[in-house]
Amino acid sequence: MLVPLSPAIRIRGVAVSLHASAESRARYRDKDASGYGGVTDDYVVVDLLGSYRYSDGMELFARVVNLFDENYQVTYGTNTLGRSVYVGARLGF
Repeated sequence: MLVPLSPAIRIRGVAVSLHASAESRARYRDKDASGYGGVTDDYVVVDLLGSYRYSDGMELFARVVNLFDENYQVTYGTNTLGRSVYVGARLGF
């Protein structure tokens, strides 16, 4: 789900536009028989992503992967990362 946020604010007669977006995604997997002899449990993982366009040439972004710190395995016997947070900037010239 992508939610664009673009309100316009007037500061001393000058219109300032904010360009931001927020997105969430959920990943679900039912029990899976692995080639390594085991069956993984089913799971649901929720991620949260957002960005803010500061100017035409700069965008700030962040994401939280595995928001609720779900303990799950994609492949039997191989654990995944817990909650992870990423932030960054994109620059265009």
